Amino acid sequence: MESKDDCFTYSVRNMVLKEQIIKYFNTVEPLDGQHKVLLIRVTDEDPFVIYGLRYATGIQSLNYGQIHTVTEVQGNTVCVSYNRVDRRVNDFHLSDESMLKIMKSKFPDDYAHFQHKMRVKKNDTVLRKEFSQENAYPVPVTGGTELWVLKFKDGKLIEKEISW
Repeated sequence: MESKDDCFTYSVRNMVLKEQIIKYFNTVEPLDGQHKVLLIRVTDEDPFVIYGLRYATGIQSLNYGQIHTVTEVQGNTVCVSYNRVDRRVNDFHLSDESMLKIMKSKFPDDYAHFQHKMRVKKNDTVLRKEFSQENAYPVPVTGGTELWVLKFKDGKLIEKEISW
C-alpha cells in the first residue's frame, strides 16, 4: 500500500522549454496580478510537440483542465496536462486534498468561497445528501490571460505564437 507521505517530483528536462516558462512568468501578468499558476497543455502532432502556456484563472481552471503533473519552475507552480480529444474525459485527476492545498495557497479568494459553501452545506440537510467538494468551487472566471503556443520538433523550438 502506498503511503500518503510518498511524494514524487518532476522537473522540466528541455532547457529551451524551461527558459520559455521562466520568460512567461517574468513577462506575463495573471488576471488578478498575483496568482501565478501556469497551465501547460501538451499536444502531440507528429512530428511536433505543441505546448500551450496560459495562467490559471482560478481553481476551476485546474478542476476542468485534467492536470496530470504538478511541478515548480523557479518557485512558481506549473500544472501540466496531456491533450485528449474530449477534455471532460479524464482518467486521472488531482486528489481533493491536492486541490484544496493549491486553492488555499494560490487562490485564497476561491478558498474563502469554498469554505463558506462547505459551511452552508453542513447546515443544510437537503444539500448535504448530494453535495460534493466540487460543488463548492466558485463559478469559473470567463476570459483568460495571454496564450503562448510553442511548437517543438526534435526538442527544438521552431515556432512561437502569442495571442489572447
